[in-house]
Amino acid sequence: MPLVLTADDSAAIQRVVQVSLTPCAVDVISADNFSTALDKTTTQQVDLIIADAELNGITALPDLHRLTADGKIPLVLLLSSYSKTDKSTLTELGFQQVLQKPFDSRELLQLVAFNLQVDLDEGRSAGWQSFPTTTPVPPPPLPKPAASAAERDDGVDHNFAALVKKAVFEYCQNNFPRIAREMVLAEIRRLQNEKSDSVASN
Repeated sequence: MPLVLTADDSAAIQRVVQVSLTPCAVDVISADNFSTALDKTTTQQVDLIIADAELNGITALPDLHRLTADGKIPLVLLLSSYSKTDKSTLTELGFQQVLQKPFDSRELLQLVAFNLQVDLDEGRSAGWQSFPTTTPVPPPPLPKPAASAAERDDGVDHNFAALVKKAVFEYCQNNFPRIAREMVLAEIRRLQNEKSDSVASN
């Protein structure tokens, strides 16, 4: 059975991917950082990788090429909606298969079936579009080593910045009801203060 590696530092995304691939005859393993993902691609027979484009531990986007074992393993990238990286940048680096978070689980499933050339469980995927039967697009070969963060001249720790953005995003997701309530209460207080000021001025 084909082996799919999910590389994302969000346990929720790992779970979503696993559930999304239930109708597909594959085994799924996971990694929450670049080092662990790289280790699993070298010690196990991974047939497809689904990875966060800004996976924890990546110092530069071209590092993603290392996961593909020099272009031998297909790679589907997940791009956060709050990321400063866009699909065109990834396309220029040779990554053709990119899904924007939050992604459509059906689209992910079809991409997996397409890359691995496996059939979907007809009973569990009824009504879904069939996946293409053409040859999957291979990942690009491993490029020359990219400049490390220390060698950049912009003075920005991009990996740290990406981690901060992800932490803020996940915090907001997990605490949305409380945050929304606080925002509503703050707005009510503001309106009450405006009304009080208006009455006092009259």
